[in-house]
Amino acid sequence: MNNLAIDLGRTFFGGNTPHPTEQVTGLGSMVSVFVSNSIILAGLIFMFMTIYAGFQIIMAAGDSNERGMEKAKQTLTTSFIGFCLVFGAFFIIRIVEQVTGIIIL
Repeated sequence: MNNLAIDLGRTFFGGNTPHPTEQVTGLGSMVSVFVSNSIILAGLIFMFMTIYAGFQIIMAAGDSNERGMEKAKQTLTTSFIGFCLVFGAFFIIRIVEQVTGIIIL
């Protein structure tokens, strides 16, 4: 009865794996953890924005105005460009790591 709560991350994913918050020792390591996980976050945002744009296209198809369709196309284009920017930045960081041998992430 000493523990009132359990750490679900350690229970389900192994007891010896370090928690991401334990890896943060300063501002630089916090940015490194965030940037290394940014591709996952960008992918999730891209997925939800694509689904949202799809619903906009479906709703605009039943309407006679083209303004809704243009807004849906703009949403889809913007989400794709944003994902490409994040993926490109992540890819460039990985190339710089390979060329220089310096571990950035």
